[in-house]
This record gives sequence, C-alpha cells and structure tokens, in this order.
Amino acid sequence: MPFYQPESEKSDSFENSSMKAVPVIASFNTTGTIKPLYIKIHERTLKITSCWFQEEFLIVKYHCTVQFEGFTRNIVLLYHPSHSFWTVSRDIL
Repeated sequence: MPFYQPESEKSDSFENSSMKAVPVIASFNTTGTIKPLYIKIHERTLKITSCWFQEEFLIVKYHCTVQFEGFTRNIVLLYHPSHSFWTVSRDIL
C-alpha cells in the first residue's frame, strides 16, 4: 500500500450544477487588468459593451452589459484566475 495516492479527479469550485464554463475573448493590459470583450453562449457571440469587476476569494466577478441583435442584457461573468477560465450562471443559458 503506497503512502501517496494521487487524486483521480481534481475537485474545483467550477464543478457546479449552477455554473457553466463559456468561451470569452478578453484584453489584458501591462498591469494585468483583464477586460472581457466578447462571450459565446449557445453558438452566439455577444459583444460586451461595458463592465465593472470586483475581486473575491479565488474569483473575479464581472458585472457586464452585453448586446446582441439590438437587445441589451446584464450578466455576471466569473473569471477563475487559478485555472484561467470563465463561467456564467446556467440561469442565463
């Protein structure tokens, strides 16, 4: 019996039935500030017209306004810097 047993699957906060990973195009400046520009949901690319963020424990929460086909909607994007990916609530999907 070995003393060390590697984890078979890594457990993280993003493995959550209420959140879904999504692709985001973002810009990064020289100080490391991240600004999301576009998000893809249901094969539709949505332009992010404005956003503000708040840093929380292990994530950065972006409150964004998106635009698609003339409609505007507010969404919350979560960025997980330790894994470099984005999630949204399944409620908006």
